[in-house]
Amino acid sequence: MAFGSNLYLIGMMGSGKSTVGALLAPQLGLALVDLDAELAAASGMSVAEIFARFGEAEFRQRESSALWQLSARRGQVMALGGGALVRRRNLERAVATGRLVWLQATPEELARRIGGAGGRPLLAAQDQQGRVARLTELLAERAAGYRAADFAIATDGRSAAEIAEQIARWWAGVQT
Repeated sequence: MAFGSNLYLIGMMGSGKSTVGALLAPQLGLALVDLDAELAAASGMSVAEIFARFGEAEFRQRESSALWQLSARRGQVMALGGGALVRRRNLERAVATGRLVWLQATPEELARRIGGAGGRPLLAAQDQQGRVARLTELLAERAAGYRAADFAIATDGRSAAEIAEQIARWWAGVQT
């Protein structure tokens, strides 16, 4: 992969993609693109509002369109939504236009980070135990896409700065 390709942060909701991306992009001198934030800005609605108003299928279609459009650019860190790679064509597009880094976390840690699940439509109206169970299911459904990652990093018990630094070291190695 030539220098100037994209670095995609993938993983479950709550794994730290947006937070790590915000720290990582300036370290690498790359632009930051948060796919969920881009979708919200383009529609004038939050992700939760898009889900509520149009449903998951419409959200996934919008997500795919945005991913394809934005991935045409080079030299960016892109934080993908947790389910963005469920569609095979999105996975193939990400692999073709960059490197994938999987931010791994246990369902228990994800549920702790997410807390009350505000703004997380796939976890709405569930208690902590229900969120852990649902996150376990989602992780199993999405594992094939996540396993396509070029690099995986466990995030439990680690700071976003520490994770960003480790990814930056890995990225420097693959760009030489």
